[in-house]
Amino acid sequence: MIRNPELGAALECDWSEARRRCLALAIRLLRSQHDAEEAVQEALLRGLRHAHACRNRQDPIPWLMTITRRECARLSRRRLEKGEVALEVCGERGEELDTSQAIVSVVDLREAVARLSQEERRLLSLRYAEQLTQSEIGKALCIPEGTVKTKLHRIRTRLRAEMWVENEWKTLSS
Repeated sequence: MIRNPELGAALECDWSEARRRCLALAIRLLRSQHDAEEAVQEALLRGLRHAHACRNRQDPIPWLMTITRRECARLSRRRLEKGEVALEVCGERGEELDTSQAIVSVVDLREAVARLSQEERRLLSLRYAEQLTQSEIGKALCIPEGTVKTKLHRIRTRLRAEMWVENEWKTLSS
């Protein structure tokens, strides 16, 4: 058990097991050992600093994994904003695209997202940048979970269609 002396809060868990599970999650999300270790270190420190916020102190690992997932998203956003992210984009058949194709795909996607309404961009941001569940998004926006699912499905379908049309147009015009 580790006690946070400043807050008097205690979390009862096997910290090596918590670190192992959080690290496995972070590696899956970030695909980089170095970035994953950085995210897990920050997540566990946040967990210790905010131990008083943990609802289940006897089993805080799920809570710590949520913090890790959000820290991975935060780290990815920071890296993307600084232009440090390596693009890992695949084509339709799973083949890797060259860097120029990957950049074009990312630019096309950003343009398609920019054409969405503010509400639609907010939903995508909550789901993919903040990595909230559909239920959490519903609670945050005070709308039913079913509505969130439907809206996200329609947004993804529209983006997919726009990306396909743009790619077909580029293929035909070249």
